[in-house]
Amino acid sequence: MFKFIIPILLIISPITYAGYNVYITKKEFYLNDGECITKQEWNTYLETDPTITVDLQNSEEDFLVSIDEQEFLLWYDRNSCDLLTKNPTPEAIGKMIDISKKLKATVQGEESEIYLTPNDVIKR
Repeated sequence: MFKFIIPILLIISPITYAGYNVYITKKEFYLNDGECITKQEWNTYLETDPTITVDLQNSEEDFLVSIDEQEFLLWYDRNSCDLLTKNPTPEAIGKMIDISKKLKATVQGEESEIYLTPNDVIKR
């Protein structure tokens, strides 16, 4: 029975978690090596922004961002030293741009596009 279930789960699971990631990064391209957003730098920023709280139901690298009447998740990735979210709304991208300016970073989509505003995107 498990011989049939495991392959099905392996096929389905990537689809279940699929989405479009958008990153706050200091790197030229978020997948490359380069300058990091350090945990200390991120913690210092958090002290200045009351709209972001630790997501207590998850880990210390998971955050809830409250803007207007919506919330979105933002994750700090210790391995890549970037922040990311999945499938952001234009309002979430706007908030990410605000954060990126304070961190001297950029907001990049997973196809390497750079967001100047939620509607103004540089395709590379």
